[in-house]
Amino acid sequence: ENVLNLLRPLIGKKEIWLVNSISDDMPAITADPNRMQQILLNLVGNAIKFTHSGKIEISARTDNRFAEITISDTGIGISEDKFDIIFESFEQADGSTAREYGGTGLGLAITKTLVELHGGSIRVESEPGKGSRFTFTCPISEEKADKNRIIGEIRHIPYTDINHEQSLPSADFPVSAAKIMI
Repeated sequence: ENVLNLLRPLIGKKEIWLVNSISDDMPAITADPNRMQQILLNLVGNAIKFTHSGKIEISARTDNRFAEITISDTGIGISEDKFDIIFESFEQADGSTAREYGGTGLGLAITKTLVELHGGSIRVESEPGKGSRFTFTCPISEEKADKNRIIGEIRHIPYTDINHEQSLPSADFPVSAAKIMI
C-alpha cells in the first residue's frame, strides 16, 4: 500500500487503477524492507510509465518456499525478443520507446540485482499492445508475521519554520562537525 500511495501522483490524468490484490493471509517474506520497497517502486513505476489507461495490479502467491510477487499492467507491452536485454544496465527495449518515455535503462537492472541478492529471480511475460507481467520471487520467512508490526511506514513530516537561534540538542560530537545530507 505504501508503494501504491507513493506512486499514485505519477498517474496524473491517466485513467489507471492501482490494485493491491495481495491477501492478508500471505506469509511474511525474508527481505530487507527498504530494498523490497525499491523493487516494488521500480516495477510499479515502470508500469505507470508505460500504461496509458487500464489497471496495474500487485498480486502474490506462494510456491513451495518462495513467494511469487507479480506486477501486471495493461500497458504498451514488450516484444519477446527484448525480454533478456531489458534487465541489462543502460539497455531499453527500443530506442524510440526510450525517447518517448525517458529513463536511464537502469531500473530493471537494479531490480534484477536486488531480487537476486534476496535469493530470488525475476521474469517477464508480455505482448506488445497487451501489457506486461513482471514476477519475482522471494524466500518465505520461517517466522510468523506480526500483523501489528509496520515496517517501513511512510510518515509525512510537515514543514516548520526553523529558528536559527535555537540550540541543537546535545550530541557526542561537536556541533560544528554535524552535516545534514538530503
